[in-house]
Amino acid sequence: MTLLDTYNGFIGALATGQLDQLPIFVDPDAYTEDCVGLTGWTQGLDVALANFQFGIGAAFADLTMDVRDVVESPGSVVIRARVSATHVATFLGIEPDRPPGRVGLDRHGQTRAGRADRLAV
Repeated sequence: MTLLDTYNGFIGALATGQLDQLPIFVDPDAYTEDCVGLTGWTQGLDVALANFQFGIGAAFADLTMDVRDVVESPGSVVIRARVSATHVATFLGIEPDRPPGRVGLDRHGQTRAGRADRLAV
């Protein structure tokens, strides 16, 4: 499995709710993530999933991701993607539009040593 396959498997398991499959693609204890403006860097997959569920996951629906750039090297792959979603609940003190509007953000993922180990939103 290539590093890009690992990253895609991780994102695919998240997108389809197959959370029991995530340890195939990440080390649950070593996983780190940064939701810029929300949490700062956190460690542990369980922490990252809870942050998502009660932050972005609660405030946005219909998340889609469009990969914009992929850079691979022998030991790393970095992905830049544009995430779009419908703003449906208050997020960082900002109420959703009526009707809810679409928003976008960039997501950067890094995979090293065979596991997806770092994501930044």
